[in-house]
Amino acid sequence: MNMNYRTIILAFLVCTLTCNAQLPSCSQILTKGNVVDTARFVITYDMRFTSIENDTLHSDDRKVLVGDRMSVDYSQTTYYYDSIGTDMYVHGAENVPMCQDFVFPYEIFNHYTDKTNRIYYRMFMDTGILRYDEEIQPQEWKPVPNEHKIIMGHTCNKATTVYKGRSYVAWYTLDIPIPLGPFKFQGLPGLILAISDSEGKYAWRATGLERTKRPIVEYRYSNVIPCSRKKARATISKMFKAPFAHINSMGQQVFIMGTDGGVRQASPQYDEHSMNVFFLEKE
Repeated sequence: MNMNYRTIILAFLVCTLTCNAQLPSCSQILTKGNVVDTARFVITYDMRFTSIENDTLHSDDRKVLVGDRMSVDYSQTTYYYDSIGTDMYVHGAENVPMCQDFVFPYEIFNHYTDKTNRIYYRMFMDTGILRYDEEIQPQEWKPVPNEHKIIMGHTCNKATTVYKGRSYVAWYTLDIPIPLGPFKFQGLPGLILAISDSEGKYAWRATGLERTKRPIVEYRYSNVIPCSRKKARATISKMFKAPFAHINSMGQQVFIMGTDGGVRQASPQYDEHSMNVFFLEKE
């Protein structure tokens, strides 16, 4: 992607929408940012999720960096494409790759001391990154006695909760006294190694854990759009329902390559392949 070029030519876009797939997002250049903490642990989770109604489950490789003041949960796949794009950019490339894999497009900073979450959401193509802050709302957990499971060699206890309209079952271990987990989950007396919702739409399972002294960086992305949580959800819903209209409204033009090899500007008729977004947080 040319960082200053706002016209996008995509041959596969209509097929992507017809197949109910997620549109790709553009890579970000990771040359600017602030070190906000130092991670003591890195936990890797395999996340299974759906992003739209009636879609199949997709997998995302998530990293959770745990520091003394905050943690961050992000997609390793997204970071991989960002890193490649950054390397190409600093070596003079005008175009960098898009992340075309199915990823959970949220990056979540959990500020323990401020009791706030900062959320970044990557929208389709190069249409921007939504950013909003919210107060942390801890889950109310109910321990389930006498039920245990071994995950990654650790004995785990069971607990349940209802959070933002979904019911969850979590498995946490007292072997690792970190009161956190993936996404926004926290408050148990040990690290959450697995958690899933009752509908089978979202699930995380830890696949790796290591000690580290790695910086936690909040990157200064381009085209960040500050907003409220309410505004972000409305924008995301609108984006899925009319993706071409959304892309055009953000100052970009979309062109479609036909079977005859000709290129033409996308018209509103292509938004007949609208999608209903499936929010993890129902409320």
